[in-house]
Amino acid sequence: MESLKDYVKIVTRNGHVVTRYQLGDMILLLKDCGFIRIHKSFIVNAAFITAYNARDIEIGKISLPIGRTFKELVEKHLGGSDL
Repeated sequence: MESLKDYVKIVTRNGHVVTRYQLGDMILLLKDCGFIRIHKSFIVNAAFITAYNARDIEIGKISLPIGRTFKELVEKHLGGSDL
């Protein structure tokens, strides 16, 4: 999911949808479903992460940055071995 100010772009295997939510509201709804916030602009489903390092995560061929503020949270959630 990507933040677009007062909207969120939800990306799926079949395309994307834009909905009128803020990213902060979405993480509150989805944090217990395996989603993690990796950046001020991105939430991802941890089950689809294919690779990660100290700076970014990969979901298939898509690379997304890990924000400094969220690095510790991502490390805790993913085990921290490569962060």
